[in-house]
Amino acid sequence: MSRIIPAGLLVSAIISIIVAFSGCVSTQSVLVEVISVIDGDTIRVQYDYDNDGLLDKVSIRYIGIDTPEIHQGSKPVGEFGEEALEYNRTLIELSDYQVKLEVQGRDNYDRILAYAYSKNGEFINEKIMEKGLARPLTYEETSKYSEQLKDAYYYAFDNRKGIFSKYDTVTIDASVVTNDLENYLGKVTWIKFVVAHSDENELLSKYALVEIREEEKNLFFSGDTDFKNYVGKTVKVFGEIWEENNKAKILLRAPFELKIIN
Repeated sequence: MSRIIPAGLLVSAIISIIVAFSGCVSTQSVLVEVISVIDGDTIRVQYDYDNDGLLDKVSIRYIGIDTPEIHQGSKPVGEFGEEALEYNRTLIELSDYQVKLEVQGRDNYDRILAYAYSKNGEFINEKIMEKGLARPLTYEETSKYSEQLKDAYYYAFDNRKGIFSKYDTVTIDASVVTNDLENYLGKVTWIKFVVAHSDENELLSKYALVEIREEEKNLFFSGDTDFKNYVGKTVKVFGEIWEENNKAKILLRAPFELKIIN
C-alpha cells in the first residue's frame, strides 16, 4: 500500500548545479520523502523543485529504464509490470521511504527525471534493471549512466532474470501473433518472420515490425545494426509485443534479442 507522508515533513536538500552534456543540462542532488510508488519506474515525492520554499507533491520518473506498463495507454499492459511495481515498492520500503535524487529536468508528461538512490547508496534504476524488470530507454541529454545501466541489462540477460526468464522458450510465427493480437499484446516472447524491407532502424514484414531507437542503436550496436543485409532472411526477435498498423511490433534494444534463423 502507498504510504502517506505528512505535508509538513521537512525535506533535507543539497543543491548542486552541474553543466553536463551538449544540452547543458543542470542537475540537482536532493534528499526527498516518498509519498507513494506509482509503478516500476515512477514514484511520487514531496519536493521543493521550484525552490520557492514550498513542498510540492510531484512525480519522479527514473531515467534510463522503462518498466512494463500496469495500465493501458499508448502501450499495452505489460507482462512483468506488476512485478516491477512490487520490486520498486520493496526498494523504497527498505530505504524507509527516503531517496536521494539526481534530478535532470522534466519529461513530456511534466514528470521530474532523476537517478534515484536508496539511503544506503544503492542505485535504484540499476537495481530494477538488474532484476530484469526494465529495459533500457536512453536519451542523449540524460545518458550519464547509460553504460552502467547497459551492464545491468546484460546481467539480467546472463542470469535470466525477469523478462529473460522467458528467453529460452519457443518461438511463435509473427503471423500467429498478429492474427491474435488481443491475446498477445504485452506478452514477452520470440516471434519469427521473413524480412521484406529494412532500413537502419527498422525490420518489416507483412506481419511484424521491429524498430530500434537511435540511442539504443548507438549504445548496444555501436551505431550500426546491419539491418540492410537482413532483407529476405528469416529472423526471430525477442521482446514485449506492442501493436502498430494492426501488426505485431517489438522495440529492439540489444543484439542478443535478434537472431538470424536462415
